[in-house]
Amino acid sequence: MMEINVVLIDDEEAAVENLSYILQEYCPEVQILATETSLAGGIRCIKRHKPDLVFLDISMPPEGDGFDLLNAFPNRDFHVIFITAHEDHSLKAIKKHAFDYILKPVDYQEVVSSIEQFKLWLNRSRANEEEHPGTIKLSTSEGVHILKPDQVLYCKANGSYTTVTLSDGGSILVSKTLKTLEDYLPQKGFIRIHRSYIVNMAKVTRLLKRDGGALEVTDGTLIPVSENYREGLQELFS
Repeated sequence: MMEINVVLIDDEEAAVENLSYILQEYCPEVQILATETSLAGGIRCIKRHKPDLVFLDISMPPEGDGFDLLNAFPNRDFHVIFITAHEDHSLKAIKKHAFDYILKPVDYQEVVSSIEQFKLWLNRSRANEEEHPGTIKLSTSEGVHILKPDQVLYCKANGSYTTVTLSDGGSILVSKTLKTLEDYLPQKGFIRIHRSYIVNMAKVTRLLKRDGGALEVTDGTLIPVSENYREGLQELFS
């Protein structure tokens, strides 16, 4: 049986207990590594346990919110399912690249559905890695391109497509949105720095602070850094 390692972070003890019960009762493949009720504790917990998936409450006063926690992980190698009592948080959750979000009060069927979706993604990701270890498989109208990560400079949203710019000066128009493509890229090394850009950090030569901030990659292209990602990137370069 596939095992999914998770961490639960919510400032309400009752919410943590309820979600723990649902996962233990209805999702046998889930292994709960730890639970936390504070942002600071959640950050330490993630760094210590390195989960596959984090269930994260959005509203966690007085420390801040779940988005603040994610800012501590600019090179995030885990997925997030947000838990929120406010439906108006959904758009921001999507922009933060949540795998899913669930509204409170939490319904067990929604949790099971989210876990099933995550299992499908994980199976697909692992199958691709086993078939072509250490590579990225990109589908286009012409066929499938199999690339090594160091061939990619950056990816730019292009409507319902994504343009992948390569280190040899070429580019590939991929028939996936940037959000979907993000799930296919290696989680280590490729970082979302803007709603329209993902960059291969191994190809970054400079962090420019003027004009709101930008990254320069090896071909000289300047890629803008949005405010949401600026603080985390500066920590990487400090």
